[in-house]
Amino acid sequence: MTGSVEVFVEQSGDVIVDVSPVGSKGDIGIGIKSIVFDEVTGRWTVTLTNDVEYETGSVTEALETYESNAAASASAAATQAGIATTQAGIATTRAGEAAGSASTATTQAGIATGAAGTATTQAGIATTQAGIATTKASESDGSAQLSQDWAEKTSEPAGPDTMSSRTAAEIAIYSALSSQDWAEGTEPGDPGTKSSKVWALESSDAADAAATSAAQAALYDGPKFNTIALMAANDALTDGKQCVVWDGFNGEPETFVYDEASTVTADGALVVDAAGMGAGRLVSKRTTFATVADMLADRRTLAAGTKLTAAGFLYKATDSTGNLGQTTAGGQELDVLPIWAGATGGIHLAAAFGVVADGVTDDTAAAKAAFAATTCHLTLPAGVMVVSDTLVANAYTTIDGLGYGSEQSTIKQADGANLSTPLVANAAWYNNASAPGGPTTIENLFIDGNRDNNTGFCSGIVLMSFQSRVEGCNIFKCTGHGIHFADQNRAGTNAVGGGAENCAFKNRVTRCGGDGISVDDNTNANTDLQIRENIIGIVDGNGILSRSGSKVQNNHVYDTGLDGIAERDGFDSIIAGNSIQDWGQSATSGTRRGIAIFGQAAERPSMVSGNNLRLVNEVAGSTYYPFAVTFPAGVTTATGRATVKGNTANMPDDSMSLVVTGSGQGTVYFTGNDVFGLKRDHVSAGANVVVHRRNDSDRVFRDLAGNATPSVLHGSNFQTSANFITYSDFTGGFDGQEIFFYVAHANTTIDFTGTNLKGNAGVDWTPAIGDHMRCVHRAGVWLCEVSDNTA
Repeated sequence: MTGSVEVFVEQSGDVIVDVSPVGSKGDIGIGIKSIVFDEVTGRWTVTLTNDVEYETGSVTEALETYESNAAASASAAATQAGIATTQAGIATTRAGEAAGSASTATTQAGIATGAAGTATTQAGIATTQAGIATTKASESDGSAQLSQDWAEKTSEPAGPDTMSSRTAAEIAIYSALSSQDWAEGTEPGDPGTKSSKVWALESSDAADAAATSAAQAALYDGPKFNTIALMAANDALTDGKQCVVWDGFNGEPETFVYDEASTVTADGALVVDAAGMGAGRLVSKRTTFATVADMLADRRTLAAGTKLTAAGFLYKATDSTGNLGQTTAGGQELDVLPIWAGATGGIHLAAAFGVVADGVTDDTAAAKAAFAATTCHLTLPAGVMVVSDTLVANAYTTIDGLGYGSEQSTIKQADGANLSTPLVANAAWYNNASAPGGPTTIENLFIDGNRDNNTGFCSGIVLMSFQSRVEGCNIFKCTGHGIHFADQNRAGTNAVGGGAENCAFKNRVTRCGGDGISVDDNTNANTDLQIRENIIGIVDGNGILSRSGSKVQNNHVYDTGLDGIAERDGFDSIIAGNSIQDWGQSATSGTRRGIAIFGQAAERPSMVSGNNLRLVNEVAGSTYYPFAVTFPAGVTTATGRATVKGNTANMPDDSMSLVVTGSGQGTVYFTGNDVFGLKRDHVSAGANVVVHRRNDSDRVFRDLAGNATPSVLHGSNFQTSANFITYSDFTGGFDGQEIFFYVAHANTTIDFTGTNLKGNAGVDWTPAIGDHMRCVHRAGVWLCEVSDNTA
């Protein structure tokens, strides 16, 4: 190629990467001193203005190469280059405006200089005039006065176009200050103008923006390949430089950087063996993945702090000191970033840790990582998470689920896992802490113990904590308890300190092998619980087993193996508004109670009130009571108290309404209860136990014992026995007690002479069948009123 041509040279380091006619890529270039073409080699020698020589191919070849590359990256490069050009144009415009402003400032400075010159000239004239005046003082006092006018007066001495030197100097000072305003300050007058400093700053900002855009455009420079294979085979790569593959990872465009020293295991997708170069790797710059599995297959080593996105979840490369929520195939540890972050934690999604919840995949490792990493809030995905180990929740953490019914977040014990630990536990219990842990909230989960395919004793949820809450959970077919508030850790060591104020609200527990809700009573670490509005049914143990200070209210309990609701160490508790049906359904016979209170040991009585009990199915050999109170040894009438009031019970014919047992002593206020279905109202009480009875069911008549001083402790309506009896006292009474005495047999005598029976004017009474008597106990005697119905 001969002749001369005006060219544009683009330089990268010490290599000319492009040559094209001036104007084809804008006005930005390198100054050219000379160009010489060698017809033998077919190459150009270009000497730049800095006297450095470069060689390149023919201009035609360079132009063809440039046109080919431009067509390949037009959609990206054109956009970025356009932005760069626009930003550069803005910068040029700003610079021009700044130059204009500077020019204005220069003009003003010139005006000031001119005014100063005028002042100097006028001063010279004044000096000359003064000289003349001095020389010719004798000739003209007027000349001297005129000179003084020129030098000092503020107004011109003669004519509109003249001015004094003082006036000229003042104009010069004003012009100089105005010039300073233009150069450094804000606009001196017109609000639409700007100082040269402002123009210069805006020009600098525009230049920075242009540089950024140019850098973005530069990303699209470098070699372009259609496939990864073509890139790997290339033998002209430069260490540290980028290249682009149009059909890269998952069929998407991919940017790679050649690292000639890298020996990272290649995967052919994100890390490619640079076979054409004979050494090194081509490493992808990808940070976004379609799925978590794609991200975890990554074999790259990332700089700490690198942010990744997979399936919409956020991650950060860490140096093994973060929450370590994920680990890639290359061993890179990743923190799972929360979708919201607060001062002490954030909201995590279990799916971000790789939880699949498809009912088939074993999600144990991913779920354990999610639980371990969460210190604030973890949301489980809708679906079934199959696990084969306990998931451990941290203190001050909420674990919640999504969905409802078949789409509800479910934790299911894997077939054959045979766990002897719960499916979910708090860290204090699991890690054998010596004291209860901080609050943990578990809500809106379905927990499937998969009892049909497992052995062992695996409870649904176990918490050794204070102020924890389990709400809205459905716990099904666990081999152990449904919900267990423990006061011993996993190793069986008693907790030190209080685990008070735990709560269970609106849960459903069914078909479990232990209690529906169970509260330990090994130490004083579980008190003051709130157990409300739960549904518990078809469990092998007790429906609810609670302890002192608890409020057990508005629960529905049915088909339990043992007691319906039992309160251990039961003082200062309320059991109210519960519905209990068919307790004691275990095939093993025993004593079964609808509501039982054990271990009264304080002056703060428990209240059993407003409950509705119904027993339909009895197991042969078992004994049933709707209500039971036990006073253990050491309890006295001064400390042992309980109130059973306003309850309704529908019982089979051979049942008793209340049983009071134990070797201690106490007082049971059994009042206002309706117990239906009994042939007779029977209350059993141990020795020295006072039972107050004012119940609607008391209208049932009980036979008095066949002796002269029968006990009336356990009733209000009595009738005579079949034997010939003379009654001289009724024992077991208490002040205010009222009884109704009916004469059902002949040969009965009431001894009113010198006994504790007072009435009938002190005369013995021999009633006939059908006669009756009402008595009120007062100060150790019975005040009686007889009625002769035979008269």
